Amino acid sequence: MSKQPISGNKNPGTSPPPTPTTTTTTAPPQDAKTTIPPWPPEKEIQLLYALKGRRPVGVNRFFQMIFIQEEFSRLTGKDVPSHEIWKYLETLYDIEALNENEEEPYIYEEKEFSLPSDYVKAAKD
Repeated sequence: MSKQPISGNKNPGTSPPPTPTTTTTTAPPQDAKTTIPPWPPEKEIQLLYALKGRRPVGVNRFFQMIFIQEEFSRLTGKDVPSHEIWKYLETLYDIEALNENEEEPYIYEEKEFSLPSDYVKAAKD
């Protein structure tokens, strides 16, 4: 089935060729959440079981997601990609805000440091 250009001319055989137009596509804003269909209750409960003891936020969120994905796939009997789990979690929680509020487990303090002169002399030799 070939597509015919839409024009005001009722006779498609004599319609003028379509004029080239520039179309721009824009990506949805970062804060726009994609709508996904709701999961069945059984699948959602299995996800909650997979989340037990895991927090997919903060510095280690991707490592935690590996464990969540493996457990969820085991519970459902299907290989569920992690991006699908992330999308669904974003419909339940504000993941970005949770990441921002998560405390970092490391203390970042800058201190002045210099090697002892013995090490500097040994390195030069």
